Amino acid sequence: MQPKVLLADDSKTIQKVAELILVPEGFELMVFDDGKQAFQALGSYSPDIVLADAEMPELSGYQLCEKIKNNPVTARIPVVLLAGAFEPFDENYAKSVGADDFIGKPFESQDLINKIKALLAAYKARVEALSAEWLEQKPSEGVYPEAGLKVSEEVPLYDLGEKVEDQPVKEIKESLQLSKKEISDVLKEAMGDIIRDFLRTELGSLQNEINIAIKKIVPEVAEAIIRKEIEKITSEIK
Repeated sequence: MQPKVLLADDSKTIQKVAELILVPEGFELMVFDDGKQAFQALGSYSPDIVLADAEMPELSGYQLCEKIKNNPVTARIPVVLLAGAFEPFDENYAKSVGADDFIGKPFESQDLINKIKALLAAYKARVEALSAEWLEQKPSEGVYPEAGLKVSEEVPLYDLGEKVEDQPVKEIKESLQLSKKEISDVLKEAMGDIIRDFLRTELGSLQNEINIAIKKIVPEVAEAIIRKEIEKITSEIK
């Protein structure tokens, strides 16, 4: 299979030079004029290595590299930044965003080929080492307990990591779920408290008006009886 190279550079000259150098060496080349287009194509093209001009419109090579390295799906893809002959190149910035290497333009054909092959070999070795480590950790019964995956399933390493990390989150969510009966009981208790508070407030505000009305429309005996009943109702609510 031909190694896939994604080139992001707004210089038509560099695009043509890269094509003349890499295609005869057996590389498949995909070219974009800016970093934004290159980043959007990562998912569909799935390159083995990315060459990005450090300074270009829409998204610089530094920014493109940072996005690639911050995404767990693409983080392992080697990125080589291309430094313009008459443009300042910030090596510290390049290291901080995770660039694997850089090369000045115009570049020598063999220098570019050697860098690409060395990075691809290192990338392949890392993937094989991680795969071997993962295989050694699989239990004999054929199931990876933390992720709940069968050995026969072909799952990318980054997918496995996401499933393992998601497991505790799933357990927490399940532990926080309430049954319908528990939710109903909580709502009933809350509504009871609200109604009692409302009645206490309303009875307190109406007490004076009730006293005035009683004196006007009932004799003293009836007044005593009614007052007693009101006190009884109030005490029950409290």
